Amino acid sequence: MPPKRRGRKRKARPSDEGECESRLLQPDPGNEVQRIGSRGGSVPSGSPTITLEYLQRTTIGLMQNSLAFNTFQTYNTAVSSFSKFRSMYKFEEHWPATQQQLVLFIAYCFNKGLSPKSIKTYIAGLDYFHRVNEWPPVTSNFLIAKLLDGCFRVRKTVDNRAPITKHILLGILNELHRVCYNQYEIKLFKSLWLLAYFGLFRISELVACYAYGPNYNINRGDIYISPDGHFVSVSLNRHKTNQCSKATVLKLALEQDKNACPVTALISYINVRPDIEGSLFCHADGKPVLRHQFSFLLDKCIVRAGFNRGKYTSHSFRIGRATDLASMGMPSCLIKKMGRWSSDAYKTYIRV
Repeated sequence: MPPKRRGRKRKARPSDEGECESRLLQPDPGNEVQRIGSRGGSVPSGSPTITLEYLQRTTIGLMQNSLAFNTFQTYNTAVSSFSKFRSMYKFEEHWPATQQQLVLFIAYCFNKGLSPKSIKTYIAGLDYFHRVNEWPPVTSNFLIAKLLDGCFRVRKTVDNRAPITKHILLGILNELHRVCYNQYEIKLFKSLWLLAYFGLFRISELVACYAYGPNYNINRGDIYISPDGHFVSVSLNRHKTNQCSKATVLKLALEQDKNACPVTALISYINVRPDIEGSLFCHADGKPVLRHQFSFLLDKCIVRAGFNRGKYTSHSFRIGRATDLASMGMPSCLIKKMGRWSSDAYKTYIRV
């Protein structure tokens, strides 16, 4: 028999490689964009080379981790909304998006009642996916920039969230025993709300936003209680204005009013908390407190205390503390530092 001929290995065509790379990076309007974690697996030590597939997966992972998880989710929502808009009006769903489609999408969002800030965020999401695929940028387009300016001029937004000042805080704390099931839950939410107020915390820094998925709220190991119980240190490893650098450490001291002291309340809660790792604020069964649970109980206490439920949100603790500090004469630069603001947005939180 004649010897078998060994077929020559075909080389990948350049167009195939480029097509593959584009497919990995471009948005998928019909499906949720997959987020690849930083632990994408290690390269085998005995492997002489790193495969092209592995490099492509690493590229995707690095790009997705360049954004905060919430930002990536919001951008993903923007792509999905844009896809639904194009489907509704029977536009061709080709990428990059045309200027006409983007312009009409802004008008569509505006007429649907979205706030100018939300519309701008959606356009930023589409701009991100354009740039990552080396398509023409969106936000630098003159017409689109002017339409966004028009949204802000025509629909002026007012922050109607009311501050939870110390006076209001004491009122809702007094309602906890009427809405909580047991003493454990009372101690849990009392310490949670006092910490939210005195530490000017964002809710995502305190409790888990997702039952399953990445959360960056404080854990039990992030808390240090001084031996004499006079202060508590909280390490924030990640927050809105600090995604990559070293942890921010907040120090809370004893308050003269023991009924409204974050240190006293936190020590009391930790003494009954299950001795487990994970989220600092958890239920008796060890499950973390979720964002919607925080807001649900707050609503119930607000109503029972005789306040307008529609005006108070989880962010009202932050607004209330900034307002109280300004009323006490604290310099604005210190309020900005305590609240971990990176811009002058803190000024809108002070309602004096």
